[in-house]
Amino acid sequence: MFKRKILLSLIIASLTASAAHAASSGNSVLAFLQLPVGARYIGAGSAGAAIAGDGAAMYWNPSLIGKDGKNYIEFMHSVYLEDMFYDYAAFTYKLSANNAIGVSVQYFHFGNFSYIDDSGNKTDDANLYDVALTLGYAKKILGFGIGASARVIRSKIVNDVNALAFDAAISAPELFDNKLLLAAVVSNAGFEIKYDAQAERLPTEFRFGFGYRIAKSFLLSADAILNADGAYAAAGLEYELRFLQTSALFLRAGYTTIYDAQDLKGFSAGFGLEYNSFLINYAFVPMGDLGNTHRLSLSYFWKTL
Repeated sequence: MFKRKILLSLIIASLTASAAHAASSGNSVLAFLQLPVGARYIGAGSAGAAIAGDGAAMYWNPSLIGKDGKNYIEFMHSVYLEDMFYDYAAFTYKLSANNAIGVSVQYFHFGNFSYIDDSGNKTDDANLYDVALTLGYAKKILGFGIGASARVIRSKIVNDVNALAFDAAISAPELFDNKLLLAAVVSNAGFEIKYDAQAERLPTEFRFGFGYRIAKSFLLSADAILNADGAYAAAGLEYELRFLQTSALFLRAGYTTIYDAQDLKGFSAGFGLEYNSFLINYAFVPMGDLGNTHRLSLSYFWKTL
């Protein structure tokens, strides 16, 4: 356990160092903004750009906020490694038949670490974290969903850094008897920020989403992702078993090349339970030699229109 903690501490230290020198290496900072949210979508390969209609739409595609006509309160907790964790909370509200708004918070906690001076003596404790607050809006025009959001970001790693980022998205009308879903999203676009006097770029990402309802109980989703690190793909399948009128069981599995490109396992799996207006979703994501990670999402939904 001690050696494992030392290894993770070195990983965090390397992340901190890379944040200070990202400009020379070409890497972007604030990478926590690219960590997926919503156990439903994570369990299905992290492919949610075309199908996310709940509180996680604030992350995946702001044009889908309120698409299913429901309001959502959603929470997600992700257990990473040792004392690192990632939390997400969102509230979306349907203003009218064609308008919806939302707000969300992302928080990544790196753990508590100690500063060491040149003599090897402990000088101070450090609580390292990244946090982002997002406001979003969606409007339906001629069957198309149009969405945008603004994100205020604060990072406390190398030093205290504040940033502003924007998302924009469009979703096509559902085709072939509402079976085919298509969407395009650009996320985390914005200006360069200063990290330890160095100019750094935000982790801007382009995502093209596809969804297809193969049968009444099967939903296929796939995303193509392009960012500064390269091009990736994600795909997943969800099976829905509905019993009674207000209850359902969901089973999911998927794969993404994003983790695979980092020598981690790309597979994921999960399940969900719906009862009345409550949803609970769980996702399991193996991280190779670093261990396994777990995501748990809780949602409450209701209609006002």
